Amino acid sequence: MPEPTSPSDCPECGLVNRATRIVGGFETEVNEYPWMVSLVNGAGLYHFCGGSIISDEWVVTAAHCAVGMVNSDWVLYGDHNLYTTSDAAALATNIAEIKIHPDYNSITYDNDIALLKLANAIEFPDDNRIAPVCLPTAGEMYADVDATITGWGAQQEGGSTSAVLFEVTVPTMTNTACNTMYNGQITDNMICAGLPEGGKDSCQGDSGGPMIVEENGRWKLVGVVSWGTGCARPDRPGVYARVSQYLNWISESTTGVCSTDNTPPPPTSPPPPPPTPEPTSPSDCPECGLVNRATRIVGGFETEVNEYPWMVSLVNGAELYHFCGGSIISDEWVVTAAHCAVGMVNSDWVLYGDHNLYTTSDAAALATNIAEIKIHPDYNSITYDNDIALLKLANAIEFPDDNRIAPVCLPTAGEMYANVDATITGWGAQQEGGSTSAVLFEVTVPTMTNTACNTMYNGQITDNMICAGLPEGGKDSCQGDSGGPMIVEENGRWKLVGVVSWGTGCARPDRPGVYARVTKYLDWIATSTGGICTV
Repeated sequence: MPEPTSPSDCPECGLVNRATRIVGGFETEVNEYPWMVSLVNGAGLYHFCGGSIISDEWVVTAAHCAVGMVNSDWVLYGDHNLYTTSDAAALATNIAEIKIHPDYNSITYDNDIALLKLANAIEFPDDNRIAPVCLPTAGEMYADVDATITGWGAQQEGGSTSAVLFEVTVPTMTNTACNTMYNGQITDNMICAGLPEGGKDSCQGDSGGPMIVEENGRWKLVGVVSWGTGCARPDRPGVYARVSQYLNWISESTTGVCSTDNTPPPPTSPPPPPPTPEPTSPSDCPECGLVNRATRIVGGFETEVNEYPWMVSLVNGAELYHFCGGSIISDEWVVTAAHCAVGMVNSDWVLYGDHNLYTTSDAAALATNIAEIKIHPDYNSITYDNDIALLKLANAIEFPDDNRIAPVCLPTAGEMYANVDATITGWGAQQEGGSTSAVLFEVTVPTMTNTACNTMYNGQITDNMICAGLPEGGKDSCQGDSGGPMIVEENGRWKLVGVVSWGTGCARPDRPGVYARVTKYLDWIATSTGGICTV
């Protein structure tokens, strides 16, 4: 076969682009954390802090957020994008009562916790789009566990607030460890979380929002975003009000809200406080601490902009709609599925460097027509065997230095890639029978042996195919993802292991996605393209 181009002439391939952005996190799904609220200034109508629903009438936030609040301020709940009015679940209410912890210290931020009683009680819907978070387990320290923080705050120190809700996960630590970094400023009423090297943290605008930890499938409110030095700096973790210290105060102040086990928390220190009001009957308590995670690419989440810089959208040249995906493998060539290429013409478009297909704001987005369409000569449109094609671009891509547009690496010859995690990206439907997505999504699923896949597909899987999916379903590629990449990371580079081909439905149990196995076509690719860089 033709020799590949000299390595010195090859662009870097297989490197993803991941920004550091609650700082260091990523966008949540819509209403994924259904207890999340935005506190909105009633006069200027701007977001200034977060908070957490703990019952139909009460929200927990930070004392430093509540200081200066008035009853005409707003608690916005069920929202995701604060800059639009399209979130169907979004509602708002004024405030009936503001309760700041009596021992709050505005200098040291000790006891930085407050309660807001809503002017209008929340009606929790059956679909869990709006729901309370669980209170933490009394006496539990929650040290050295992964905790998640959510908020609309700045994505970098000194930045502005975010339109959409972001999340980040960081490890908690002991107060002893945190005090070595904060010179003894950490009290028993605080809990710290962060990475030694920094890079992930809450930031301005996240104050008052939740730090949550999962226990037995429920998420518990372990901390309230309070303070820290800067955002995401090395050896400067975020500091949070330790909610387990305030269970009695919360119970007394609210006349008892439903906690995780529907029993009143015990006193935390002698002498015992006066008897606390009994919580509501368990039968009256809404389910708490359950997140909402949608099934989409199916079962995935939105990528960062240009995170996968080899991703292309194939666009019908007459009616200008996305119909398939593809992968850049060199400055002139794109790999896609044969069933996508059948019927294509040279006036169709290859759109690259894009993220949101419905806008023109993606700075890197470019398009070109097609010089040549090469469908594998043994493609079978009935069995989908050899479902792979090559598109030669009418205009060669100029790869920028910032890696916003770049090729994916070809896979290692002879490697089976069985039982490894693989990532699929696409603008396809987010549920079976749905419409294509505006923005690029990704999902990660395990591959399997062809023997295992054939037990589910009655022997239809050939050596030219590779399968990936979960036995229980829920994660998969779908309509509109065809032709796009299934990639696997090897030694820090991402390799094109599969091309989205076919499957029964989308994300059904025991019906994994089926992909063209790219290792079977390395010689054909080299011969057809005249030799490209493979690694």
